[in-house]
Amino acid sequence: MKRASSICIAVLLSISMTACSASQAQKTEAVIEAIINVAKAETPLIPAQDQAAYTNYLTLATTLDSQLGTCIVQASGIMSTSGKISACFTVFAQGLTSPAELALLRVLNANTQSKLQLYIGGIIAAVNVIVAFATPTIAPTPASTEDMRDLGLRVGLTRSELAHAGF
Repeated sequence: MKRASSICIAVLLSISMTACSASQAQKTEAVIEAIINVAKAETPLIPAQDQAAYTNYLTLATTLDSQLGTCIVQASGIMSTSGKISACFTVFAQGLTSPAELALLRVLNANTQSKLQLYIGGIIAAVNVIVAFATPTIAPTPASTEDMRDLGLRVGLTRSELAHAGF
């Protein structure tokens, strides 16, 4: 769990909170992909009864991330605007946090739910940063500082970068 929370740190360090540029969007998408990869790497640790729901949700996240990458490329043309790029992330977040998809996760045991909520929280933090917190209906799952630090290390941040971000 610790490593999952640190993704929010990765997001905050990887993305400037100024205008939403194509470069920043691509960095954010890379952080989101790293979060999904961390979640996938933990699949063998998930109880057998939760495997199907867990992997189905990760498949959804992977598909949405792929679509997000395509959207960013298409929105990054000559007439690129931060609004177009922000729209890509908003659609991604809406798909990831749709009530229908989240309802399927209620069948998971408490530990698996908690782990997945942490990953979702990290991803949503990335989305919130890139759209400059313009998506108030989507809030990250609270995570401890220790969890955030561990996840930041897992996705490739250095201890000094984590310290700079306050973790």
